[in-house]
Amino acid sequence: MIRRQSTSALKKIRPDNQPRDPADLVPRATDRAIVRLEKAREYLRMISRLNRRLTRLTAPLIEVEAITSTQYLVLLWVRNRAGIMQGELSALLDLDANTISDVVRRLQRRRLLARTHHATDGRAYILRVTPEGAALVRRIRRSVDRVSLHLYSSLPAGHEAAVAEWLIGSAQIAKIPGPAKAGRSPRKTRTVP
Repeated sequence: MIRRQSTSALKKIRPDNQPRDPADLVPRATDRAIVRLEKAREYLRMISRLNRRLTRLTAPLIEVEAITSTQYLVLLWVRNRAGIMQGELSALLDLDANTISDVVRRLQRRRLLARTHHATDGRAYILRVTPEGAALVRRIRRSVDRVSLHLYSSLPAGHEAAVAEWLIGSAQIAKIPGPAKAGRSPRKTRTVP
């Protein structure tokens, strides 16, 4: 049998001398939201930590060839998508136009990447990997693949598809607008009559 405290006993327990509302014992929606937010923050910390760890593991494998990890990614994507436009590559790698232009220019100087004007759009560039660039990607890829396979083999059996689906969905987070930069108003779009 559950013993019930009298109201006077509850008043002694509560500092504001108010009886405890039974609804206080049930988790509120805001409490659940706070717990969910803390879990989300922890996931982001883990993803960030994994990213730093993978960078530490792969950077020496890439830098031995005197290129950066970003330059390697550009070469890898261009090799896998022959004839990709520079703007499309910028969007795929989530790099701004100035960064991708600088990376492409550096790779061109080393004769690892070739850039030609688009046939119909004079402002656009088509990218392709040179034979030297393809050979460099092959050399680096062998080492990086060992790290990738080690990471993949650490997934629990049967969870590979769920993890892949979650990662692909999480990549869409880039489409969520962030806060406007300080001192700037959001970009206005022009309407054409």
